[in-house]
This record gives sequence, C-alpha cells and structure tokens, in this order.
Amino acid sequence: MGDRHDDEGTITVVGVALVAAVGLLLTVLAAGADILLCQHRARTAADLAAIAGATAVLGGASSSAGCLAAQRTTQANGAEQTECVVEDGDVQVGVQVATGIPLLANANAMSRAGPVPCQ
Repeated sequence: MGDRHDDEGTITVVGVALVAAVGLLLTVLAAGADILLCQHRARTAADLAAIAGATAVLGGASSSAGCLAAQRTTQANGAEQTECVVEDGDVQVGVQVATGIPLLANANAMSRAGPVPCQ
C-alpha cells in the first residue's frame, strides 16, 4: 500500500494554478473591455469630427478649414485624426485612439458626414 503522505501539497499546487488561471482570465477580460471602450471612443470621435467638419464646410468654410474643425473636435474627444477628405460637401474623417494594449495599439474608426440633398 502507498504512503498517504505522497500527495501532501497537491492541493496547494492546484490552488496556486487555479488562482493564476483566474488572474489570467480577469486580465484578458479587462483588456477586452479596454479595447471595446477605445473602439467606442474612436467611433464617437470620428462621428463628431465629421459632423463638425461638414458643418464648417456647409457654412462656407474651405476644405482645409473644415478639416481643421474636424481635427479640433477629434482632439477634444481624446483621439488623433489620421485622415480628412472633403469631397462634394461631404467630410470623411479617420481617427485613432491608443488602447494601451500591446497586441492592438490603436482603435481606428472612419466617419462621413455631409448635406443630404432635398428632393
């Protein structure tokens, strides 16, 4: 018959492994939540920037002034403007928000706004 003391400490090892697994799971969940939050911030910043740029262009501002208005709005929302194109009164803006996650450094979003022609 085997000695009952052969499995001493097994529960300790299992407990440590379980705590490590829970810690890893919580870290992954927190990183996922951060990525979702940054994607939402990027979409919101892009939408607001495109609207600001289109409003400026619709009010008679030049294309560069429209993009400047979009950039100010992007920065006010904690994002960085990566692209701004004005075409036929529509303003298309690309933005990015830093995530702080090594594998996914930035959350990117694009938005377009402009006047809708009346029929």
